[in-house]
Amino acid sequence: MSVAHLVDVSVLGPLEVSRAGRAVEIPGAKPRAVLIMLSLHADTVVSGGALTALLWGEHPPATARKALQTHISTLRRVLGPGVVTTRGNGWVLAPSRCDAVEFEAAVRDGREALARGAANEAAARLTEAIGAWRGAPELPQTSRGHAEVTRWIEEYESAVDDRVDAQLACNRASDLIGELEANLAETPLRERRWAQLCLALFRAGRQGDALHTYQRVRRLLADELGVEPGPELRRLESAILAQDPALLPPALPPAAASPTPAPAALDTPVTLPAPATTFVGRQDELARLATLLATHRIVTVVGPGGMGKTRLAVAAGESATAEFPAGVLFVDLAPVAAEFAAVAVAAATGVTEQPDVILEQAIHQHFDRGRALLILDNCEHVVDTVAPFVDRLTRACPNLVVLATSRERLGAAGEQVYTLPALSLVGPGTGGPKGSEAEALFLDRARAVEPGFDAEPALVGEVCARCDGLPLAIELAAARAASLGIDGLLTALDDNLRALVGSRGSTGRHRSVRTVLDWSHELLDPDERVLFRRIGMFAGAFDLTAALAVGTDGQSPAAVIDILGRLTDKSLLVHVRTPSGSRWRLLAVVRAYARDKLAASGEWNSIQARYLTWASTTAAELEHQLNTGGPWRDEFDTVTGDLRAALHFEVTAASDTGTAEQARDRLTLALALARLHARSGAFTLAEHAYEEAMGMARASNDADLLAQAALGASETGMLFGVAQTHRIALLDEALAAHAGRPTALRVRLLARFATELYWSPERDRSLAMATEAVSLAEELRDDGALAHALYARHYVTRSPGEWRASLALAERVTQTAQRSGETLLELAGLAAQVIGQLQAGEMAAMADRMETLLEAASQRDHPEFQWYATVYRMVNALLTGDFSDADELAATAETHGKGAPEFAIGLFFAQVITDLRELDTPGHVQRTARLAEMADQFPRVLVWRCLRVLHVLDRPAWAAEEATALLGELLAEDPRGDHWLVGSCLLAEAAAELGDVRIAKPLAEALRPFAGQIAVAGRVAACRGSVSHALGLLALTLGQADAAVVHFDEATSQHERLGAQPFIARSREALERARGHGAGHV
Repeated sequence: MSVAHLVDVSVLGPLEVSRAGRAVEIPGAKPRAVLIMLSLHADTVVSGGALTALLWGEHPPATARKALQTHISTLRRVLGPGVVTTRGNGWVLAPSRCDAVEFEAAVRDGREALARGAANEAAARLTEAIGAWRGAPELPQTSRGHAEVTRWIEEYESAVDDRVDAQLACNRASDLIGELEANLAETPLRERRWAQLCLALFRAGRQGDALHTYQRVRRLLADELGVEPGPELRRLESAILAQDPALLPPALPPAAASPTPAPAALDTPVTLPAPATTFVGRQDELARLATLLATHRIVTVVGPGGMGKTRLAVAAGESATAEFPAGVLFVDLAPVAAEFAAVAVAAATGVTEQPDVILEQAIHQHFDRGRALLILDNCEHVVDTVAPFVDRLTRACPNLVVLATSRERLGAAGEQVYTLPALSLVGPGTGGPKGSEAEALFLDRARAVEPGFDAEPALVGEVCARCDGLPLAIELAAARAASLGIDGLLTALDDNLRALVGSRGSTGRHRSVRTVLDWSHELLDPDERVLFRRIGMFAGAFDLTAALAVGTDGQSPAAVIDILGRLTDKSLLVHVRTPSGSRWRLLAVVRAYARDKLAASGEWNSIQARYLTWASTTAAELEHQLNTGGPWRDEFDTVTGDLRAALHFEVTAASDTGTAEQARDRLTLALALARLHARSGAFTLAEHAYEEAMGMARASNDADLLAQAALGASETGMLFGVAQTHRIALLDEALAAHAGRPTALRVRLLARFATELYWSPERDRSLAMATEAVSLAEELRDDGALAHALYARHYVTRSPGEWRASLALAERVTQTAQRSGETLLELAGLAAQVIGQLQAGEMAAMADRMETLLEAASQRDHPEFQWYATVYRMVNALLTGDFSDADELAATAETHGKGAPEFAIGLFFAQVITDLRELDTPGHVQRTARLAEMADQFPRVLVWRCLRVLHVLDRPAWAAEEATALLGELLAEDPRGDHWLVGSCLLAEAAAELGDVRIAKPLAEALRPFAGQIAVAGRVAACRGSVSHALGLLALTLGQADAAVVHFDEATSQHERLGAQPFIARSREALERARGHGAGHV
């Protein structure tokens, strides 16, 4: 079999090439572009002129023909003989498989089948074609490249339209409506799709919606283009108005009419709560809501508490997944304070803040992926915050639809309000209650308690009427029907209604809910009443442990579970099954009632104090899980609303001792909450929580609490934007409060202060601080404190040339942390050893430490250090030239690092320093912009600025000016750490490219003591190879060819020992160049 028969090429989307089943890397942007172009015209001659225009546009260089021959040679070498062949004045690609060829064949077959009336066959073939499409071909941004990409995108869009025609001919109109709405959201000016949507609505029996859709497109075309719809759309409107039978689908022959297999389920993110009960009735309301969601961007379901707004919204979301392929997300705002509404949405979507992207912008970016539905439940208490948030969100995300539930309208621009009516009390066509929605709900819920329950329709109708048709009131009444019987139920309701005659301040329906709640409460036994009012303190779902801590006076877990079960049976609680076990929650109107009862009982302050203690203990346990690698994130997401609510409750204690205990609980809660927020990516919230903690600590005059708050604020703020001067001031304040106190907490303050000062203008103080921390920890004989101090000492002494001492210190950090149970520091010590072994050039030892770190991090479920181990493996792959593995590891690291911005920055840092591959133009522009952001954000990290200079050499005047400024800052830096060494090597490369002798001479003098060392920076082990290579470049710039040969020879030998193939190639090429210079001067 020839090699050509083993090569598969995929170009509709990112380029993928394989030979004999193994992935093949095509080196260089231009060879990749040539291969893509040849693939798009597989088995057809592509001329040299066409390829030249593709690569260089209208003004190719004089060497274009020779360069093109080089690119063709590269492809032949990589793909093997017989794949790319010369024919006339061009080339032909003959792969064994190409997705572009398959796409075109499937489209052609589908269109032919549709033309002869074989609709099912056409739909199947066109579906295959669309399935082959992963995106537009990745071609250069030249005129020829743009034209080619446009041609293929139009071919894809036409195939999508043809498939819809085929499916319409297969009587699948109802199934297509959501797909067409989604397609139109992406291509709103494509008239053919509007015509298809109108026709699909008409065939689905929705003539009114079809005509409304025509008016939508008419307004759109007038607003956007100033034109009327085309003749096809106008004829279609007339036909719909006339109900023309020609619009009905043609009858299919029996063979063609046989059902085809259902399409594969969409990979749609859906986060709807699992219903605890069946959905009864409301079909008209559900259909109306579906119409509103199809035609409006913001829809609010309005009604009093207990009307069933949430249940209807969930049912609407379940029915709409096909219409919203980018996701249906549910966010319950009931336990959320107004200022945290956006945070709750972010938690539901999984997005986090980034250093240069605020939380709301991150949410906008998330919803910019396609047509999605966001359900915001229980908005009434956060209307003032949610309304402008929704307005901004829908303006920024044109494909997003928001469905809100509230007791009042939001007042957002463009909002469509749907007032939810009570359940129907009259059955269809009966004139009486039999068969009504209210009766159906009552019987469904009563039979859930007693399966054989039955009653006269008239009596059931009377109960439902006295409940005003409110679903919640009906459910509460039905829960008692089995024990009281229908007659007893009516009597009980009569008594409560009489008690409410003449009550003021609420509507009849609100009174109905209150009536049924009062009656339900009176029927509870004393234990049930006590637990019911106390668990009303919870804002969200709670578990058995929480109920025991807040709601009981020493009862056994079994007894409490029994009470919770009875309250659930009586519809006062909702049981929620989660992966971690059972939880319970109260509906908003029931929670408000329970809190009223708690306030009336005189227990409010004592139960609130228990609630605070539970929250503080829970947050501390979650923080411990975070520290020790235990599972914490899902639990935190579940209870975060309650933790924040507890933090902001004002608690009045019965004694000074109680007040002090509660103050300590609040501070413990604030510190833990801040740390958990930070690790979750909610950095603004974390910063605010630390500020609150500092305020509480100052008010308490407790030096230990002040120290904990300052440490937390420093650790979080160092990464996520709190000004360094402010962080240092907080540590200084806490350290002053600890003056003269030889404690482990003082050791941690000194250690933290040392790491902060390392990046400040007072770097010279950092070593003294770290040394003092080590001395004090050794004096205290506290291994935990010593681990922190040793790590700080390691952090501030990462000097070039001191790798042996640094490696020994890292090993000591690991051992000390192991003895004291400081898991994070143990892993940090292992990570430092990986870097030390790389600096030493001991690649086998580095690989061993990498695997040890990965195993330890995985065993402890520590995503942070799993991420570090993945990045180290990526750096190793970049060094050895295994670029395919490196790209896969980078993608894995990017996925694992989405929860925290420092991961994204670290990954970029490691890549941009270690990866020597040449970027294409778009990639270069993107990287340059990102480097500018990093340079502006972290001005003290000079490496970012050095990298930026290296990427703007096409602006030589600016680059020379910035390089000169950087030289001064680098020469003035003291002490000189690992970042200094890498930054100096990068600046040496820039000076060589600029030919700037003024920079080269002093920089060579500064770097000369470090000849033969490996330049490695940061906790991500970003590596620029041998310092000798940089010295060789500087020597060449200074005209010292012989010295350059010596340096490049040493660099080549070092890179060979490392097995760093790209660096070997670079140093060998430079060595030959230096030898050429030397020969030229003989």
